[in-house]
Amino acid sequence: GTGEGGATYTQLTQRFTRKQDGATATVSLTSSNQLIDAQKPLAESYKNPEFLRMANLDPNMKVKLIDQDGWTGWIVIQKEGDAQATALHSGYLLTVQVDKPDEAALDIFWKAIDLKGLAGPGAASQPTSKPAKE
Repeated sequence: GTGEGGATYTQLTQRFTRKQDGATATVSLTSSNQLIDAQKPLAESYKNPEFLRMANLDPNMKVKLIDQDGWTGWIVIQKEGDAQATALHSGYLLTVQVDKPDEAALDIFWKAIDLKGLAGPGAASQPTSKPAKE
């Protein structure tokens, strides 16, 4: 866009489908400040142990924090919905969404991403492992 309301950003999205059951995973990386700014308050909320505890009181939802290789965010598994990981780092928003509440499938995709490489130089150095093929 142009003018005061204009924005310049990049978004990369790739969709994968598992043959055995048709589960779909979508991986997206964006530099959109509007999308990132919308997620920051939720990221801060999940860092509060009381908020996280309350979120996990819902028997239909499981929430975990992400703090890995410079990326911070959360994972939400909804028993009647989907599984999604959302993480922020230095002007980027990364999401991995599986259209089923399949935490194992989400974990496979999350572990396959080179988070340290995406974070760039100076990211926390933690070893990453590649998942076994499914």
